[in-house]
Amino acid sequence: MKILRRLSMAGVVSVAVGVAVMGNAPAARAANIAGLNPLNLGVFANPGVVAENPFLDPLFVGTYTVDGAVRTWELDAPYVKSGYTINNLKVTLDSDPQVLFSFAVTAGNTNTTFTFSSDVVSFGAITNPSASASAAITLTDNNGDGASLMGKYAGNTSSYRADTNLGNYAYLVPNLTAGAFSTANGNGSLNTPIAGNVTDMSTEFKFVVTRLDSASGTSNFTIVPEPASIIGLAAGFVGLLSMRRRSS
Repeated sequence: MKILRRLSMAGVVSVAVGVAVMGNAPAARAANIAGLNPLNLGVFANPGVVAENPFLDPLFVGTYTVDGAVRTWELDAPYVKSGYTINNLKVTLDSDPQVLFSFAVTAGNTNTTFTFSSDVVSFGAITNPSASASAAITLTDNNGDGASLMGKYAGNTSSYRADTNLGNYAYLVPNLTAGAFSTANGNGSLNTPIAGNVTDMSTEFKFVVTRLDSASGTSNFTIVPEPASIIGLAAGFVGLLSMRRRSS
Protein backbone atom coordinates (compact mmCIF):
# COMPACT_ATOMS: atom_id res chain seq x y z
CA MET A 1 0.00 0.00 0.00
CA LYS A 2 1.28 3.44 -0.93
CA ILE A 3 0.73 6.54 1.18
CA LEU A 4 1.44 9.93 -0.37
CA ARG A 5 1.89 13.11 1.61
CA ARG A 6 2.97 16.56 0.42
CA LEU A 7 5.36 17.90 3.03
CA SER A 8 7.45 20.93 3.83
CA MET A 9 8.72 22.84 6.88
CA ALA A 10 11.17 21.79 9.55
CA GLY A 11 8.66 19.99 11.76
CA VAL A 12 8.25 17.27 9.14
CA VAL A 13 11.64 16.87 7.54
CA SER A 14 14.50 18.73 9.11
CA VAL A 15 18.12 19.39 9.82
CA ALA A 16 18.85 19.18 13.53
CA VAL A 17 22.57 19.91 13.52
CA GLY A 18 24.80 22.87 12.69
CA VAL A 19 27.57 23.33 10.17
CA ALA A 20 30.39 22.60 12.61
CA VAL A 21 28.85 19.31 13.67
CA MET A 22 28.26 18.25 10.08
CA GLY A 23 31.96 18.20 9.26
CA ASN A 24 32.88 14.64 10.21
CA ALA A 25 30.10 13.30 12.47
CA PRO A 26 27.18 11.74 10.56
CA ALA A 27 24.55 14.46 10.54
CA ALA A 28 22.01 11.76 9.68
CA ARG A 29 21.87 10.77 13.36
CA ALA A 30 19.74 13.75 14.30
CA ALA A 31 16.76 13.04 16.52
CA ASN A 32 13.25 12.71 15.19
CA ILE A 33 11.20 15.78 16.12
CA ALA A 34 8.03 14.90 18.04
CA GLY A 35 7.58 11.81 15.87
CA LEU A 36 6.59 13.99 12.90
CA ASN A 37 9.76 13.66 10.84
CA PRO A 38 9.32 10.79 8.35
CA LEU A 39 12.86 10.70 6.94
CA ASN A 40 14.91 13.11 9.03
CA LEU A 41 16.36 14.18 5.70
CA GLY A 42 19.13 16.72 6.23
CA VAL A 43 19.54 19.49 3.65
CA PHE A 44 21.95 22.33 4.25
CA ALA A 45 23.34 25.00 1.94
CA ASN A 46 26.04 27.51 2.85
CA PRO A 47 26.45 30.12 0.10
CA GLY A 48 28.62 32.37 2.24
CA VAL A 49 28.90 33.33 5.89
CA VAL A 50 25.34 32.35 6.80
CA ALA A 51 24.29 28.72 6.34
CA GLU A 52 20.71 27.97 5.33
CA ASN A 53 18.30 25.10 5.91
CA PRO A 54 15.88 25.06 2.93
CA PHE A 55 13.31 23.12 4.95
CA LEU A 56 12.64 26.28 6.95
CA ASP A 57 11.20 27.78 3.77
CA PRO A 58 7.61 26.69 2.98
CA LEU A 59 8.46 26.95 -0.73
CA PHE A 60 10.81 23.97 -0.37
CA VAL A 61 8.18 21.26 -0.86
CA GLY A 62 8.46 17.57 -1.55
CA THR A 63 6.34 14.43 -1.67
CA TYR A 64 6.74 11.68 0.92
CA THR A 65 5.83 8.17 -0.23
CA VAL A 66 5.46 5.04 1.90
CA ASP A 67 5.31 1.69 0.09
CA GLY A 68 5.62 -1.11 2.62
CA ALA A 69 9.11 -0.96 4.09
CA VAL A 70 10.27 1.61 1.51
CA ARG A 71 10.08 5.34 2.31
CA THR A 72 10.88 8.04 -0.27
CA TRP A 73 11.07 11.83 -0.20
CA GLU A 74 11.41 13.75 -3.48
CA LEU A 75 11.53 17.48 -4.17
CA ASP A 76 8.49 18.54 -6.20
CA ALA A 77 10.11 21.34 -8.22
CA PRO A 78 13.45 23.17 -8.44
CA TYR A 79 14.12 25.35 -5.41
CA VAL A 80 15.73 28.62 -6.52
CA LYS A 81 17.42 30.99 -4.07
CA SER A 82 19.65 34.01 -4.65
CA GLY A 83 22.59 32.04 -3.28
CA TYR A 84 22.00 28.62 -4.88
CA THR A 85 19.55 26.27 -6.62
CA ILE A 86 18.52 22.75 -5.69
CA ASN A 87 17.28 21.42 -9.03
CA ASN A 88 16.22 18.02 -7.75
CA LEU A 89 16.62 15.87 -4.67
CA LYS A 90 15.43 12.36 -3.84
CA VAL A 91 16.20 9.95 -1.01
CA THR A 92 14.87 6.41 -0.57
CA LEU A 93 15.17 4.41 2.65
CA ASP A 94 14.46 0.67 2.61
CA SER A 95 14.53 -1.36 5.81
CA ASP A 96 15.67 -4.33 3.71
CA PRO A 97 18.16 -2.41 4.23
CA GLN A 98 19.26 0.14 1.62
CA VAL A 99 19.76 3.93 1.26
CA LEU A 100 19.56 5.65 -2.15
CA PHE A 101 20.27 9.32 -2.95
CA SER A 102 20.09 11.49 -6.05
CA PHE A 103 20.53 15.27 -6.36
CA ALA A 104 21.32 18.14 -8.70
CA VAL A 105 22.43 21.60 -7.50
CA THR A 106 23.85 24.87 -8.78
CA ALA A 107 25.99 27.26 -6.74
CA GLY A 108 25.16 30.95 -6.54
CA ASN A 109 27.49 33.93 -6.88
CA THR A 110 29.85 32.52 -4.25
CA ASN A 111 31.32 29.08 -3.64
CA THR A 112 28.57 27.04 -2.00
CA THR A 113 28.71 24.11 0.42
CA PHE A 114 25.90 21.56 0.07
CA THR A 115 25.08 18.83 2.60
CA PHE A 116 22.55 16.05 2.05
CA SER A 117 22.13 13.49 4.82
CA SER A 118 19.78 10.55 5.23
CA ASP A 119 17.98 9.34 8.30
CA VAL A 120 19.38 6.32 10.13
CA VAL A 121 17.83 3.10 8.83
CA SER A 122 17.54 0.66 11.76
CA PHE A 123 16.99 -3.09 11.50
CA GLY A 124 17.50 -6.33 13.41
CA ALA A 125 21.14 -7.28 13.93
CA ILE A 126 22.80 -8.78 10.85
CA THR A 127 26.03 -10.64 11.68
CA ASN A 128 29.02 -10.24 9.35
CA PRO A 129 26.90 -9.03 6.42
CA SER A 130 27.95 -8.40 2.87
CA ALA A 131 27.81 -4.71 1.98
CA SER A 132 28.32 -2.43 -0.99
CA ALA A 133 28.46 1.33 -1.40
CA SER A 134 28.73 3.31 -4.61
CA ALA A 135 28.51 7.01 -5.42
CA ALA A 136 29.05 9.22 -8.44
CA ILE A 137 29.10 12.98 -9.09
CA THR A 138 29.15 15.01 -12.32
CA LEU A 139 30.57 18.56 -12.16
CA THR A 140 29.72 21.14 -14.86
CA ASP A 141 31.27 24.55 -15.51
CA ASN A 142 28.56 27.03 -16.49
CA ASN A 143 30.40 30.33 -16.84
CA GLY A 144 33.61 29.56 -18.74
CA ASP A 145 36.12 29.99 -15.91
CA GLY A 146 36.48 26.31 -14.99
CA ALA A 147 34.86 24.49 -12.08
CA SER A 148 35.92 22.57 -9.03
CA LEU A 149 34.21 20.41 -6.43
CA MET A 150 35.88 19.65 -3.11
CA GLY A 151 34.61 17.01 -0.71
CA LYS A 152 34.45 17.70 3.01
CA TYR A 153 35.30 14.21 4.31
CA ALA A 154 38.55 12.32 4.85
CA GLY A 155 40.65 15.49 5.01
CA ASN A 156 38.65 17.29 2.30
CA THR A 157 39.30 14.52 -0.24
CA SER A 158 35.91 12.77 -0.49
CA SER A 159 32.33 13.96 -1.04
CA TYR A 160 30.36 10.95 0.20
CA ARG A 161 30.31 8.79 3.29
CA ALA A 162 28.45 5.60 4.23
CA ASP A 163 28.18 4.67 7.92
CA THR A 164 26.82 1.95 10.18
CA ASN A 165 26.51 1.61 13.94
CA LEU A 166 30.04 0.16 13.87
CA GLY A 167 31.50 3.32 12.31
CA ASN A 168 32.43 4.52 8.85
CA TYR A 169 32.14 1.99 6.03
CA ALA A 170 33.32 4.07 3.07
CA TYR A 171 34.46 7.50 1.91
CA LEU A 172 33.86 7.83 -1.82
CA VAL A 173 34.10 10.25 -4.80
CA PRO A 174 37.36 12.23 -5.14
CA ASN A 175 37.64 15.98 -5.74
CA LEU A 176 36.84 17.13 -9.27
CA THR A 177 37.92 19.87 -11.68
CA ALA A 178 36.41 20.76 -15.05
CA GLY A 179 37.64 23.04 -17.80
CA ALA A 180 35.75 25.95 -19.36
CA PHE A 181 32.21 24.90 -20.28
CA SER A 182 33.18 21.27 -19.67
CA THR A 183 32.14 18.47 -17.35
CA ALA A 184 34.06 16.10 -15.09
CA ASN A 185 32.90 12.82 -13.59
CA GLY A 186 33.98 11.15 -10.37
CA ASN A 187 32.86 7.95 -8.74
CA GLY A 188 33.83 5.33 -6.23
CA SER A 189 32.65 2.02 -4.87
CA LEU A 190 33.39 -0.47 -2.12
CA ASN A 191 32.16 -4.04 -1.92
CA THR A 192 33.39 -5.79 1.19
CA PRO A 193 31.80 -7.59 4.17
CA ILE A 194 31.41 -5.89 7.54
CA ALA A 195 32.71 -7.75 10.59
CA GLY A 196 30.34 -7.67 13.56
CA ASN A 197 26.65 -7.10 14.25
CA VAL A 198 25.23 -4.33 12.07
CA THR A 199 21.99 -2.73 13.27
CA ASP A 200 21.74 0.55 11.35
CA MET A 201 23.07 2.49 8.35
CA SER A 202 23.09 6.05 6.99
CA THR A 203 24.74 8.11 4.25
CA GLU A 204 25.71 11.71 3.56
CA PHE A 205 27.05 13.95 0.78
CA LYS A 206 28.99 17.10 1.64
CA PHE A 207 30.97 19.17 -0.87
CA VAL A 208 31.83 22.70 -2.02
CA VAL A 209 30.99 23.81 -5.59
CA THR A 210 32.59 26.87 -7.21
CA ARG A 211 30.40 29.88 -7.98
CA LEU A 212 27.67 29.46 -10.62
CA ASP A 213 28.71 25.87 -11.38
CA SER A 214 26.58 22.72 -11.11
CA ALA A 215 26.87 19.25 -9.63
CA SER A 216 24.64 16.19 -9.78
CA GLY A 217 25.07 12.83 -8.17
CA THR A 218 23.69 9.47 -7.07
CA SER A 219 24.53 6.91 -4.40
CA ASN A 220 23.55 3.42 -3.24
CA PHE A 221 24.45 1.81 0.10
CA THR A 222 23.18 -1.75 0.59
CA ILE A 223 23.64 -4.32 3.35
CA VAL A 224 22.64 -7.99 2.96
CA PRO A 225 23.02 -11.02 5.25
CA GLU A 226 25.95 -13.32 4.52
CA PRO A 227 24.97 -16.47 2.54
CA ALA A 228 25.49 -18.74 5.56
CA SER A 229 22.93 -16.74 7.54
CA ILE A 230 20.40 -16.95 4.72
CA ILE A 231 20.92 -20.71 4.39
CA GLY A 232 20.53 -21.10 8.15
CA LEU A 233 17.26 -19.18 8.15
CA ALA A 234 15.94 -21.22 5.23
CA ALA A 235 16.93 -24.48 6.91
CA GLY A 236 15.19 -23.44 10.11
CA PHE A 237 12.03 -22.58 8.20
CA VAL A 238 12.02 -25.93 6.40
CA GLY A 239 12.60 -27.74 9.70
CA LEU A 240 9.67 -25.92 11.29
CA LEU A 241 7.38 -26.91 8.41
CA SER A 242 8.52 -30.53 8.72
CA MET A 243 7.76 -30.59 12.46
CA ARG A 244 4.30 -29.15 11.85
CA ARG A 245 3.52 -31.79 9.23
CA ARG A 246 4.61 -34.64 11.53
CA SER A 247 2.54 -33.28 14.41
CA SER A 248 -0.55 -33.11 12.22
